[in-house]
Amino acid sequence: MVIVNLRQVLNPESLHRPSDTPECVKIDGPFKTVDELELATLMWVDWYNTGRLHSSIGYVPPTEYEAAYYAAVNPQNQPVPG
Repeated sequence: MVIVNLRQVLNPESLHRPSDTPECVKIDGPFKTVDELELATLMWVDWYNTGRLHSSIGYVPPTEYEAAYYAAVNPQNQPVPG
């Protein structure tokens, strides 16, 4: 597991070029503090990993696809994700 310090990676002073700016910063910004930027980034990562509809897997969220996959692989009672 890689742990990244978002304060170093997403330092507001280092985001000078539009191509370097993460999507959540363009939509939700400007941010007054690094903490606001970090929270928005973490919220976007959570949405990206759990809630977005992904075209490669039939326009379902990744968590639903993963649950269906494991239910098919191991049809015993599976815990409900969440």
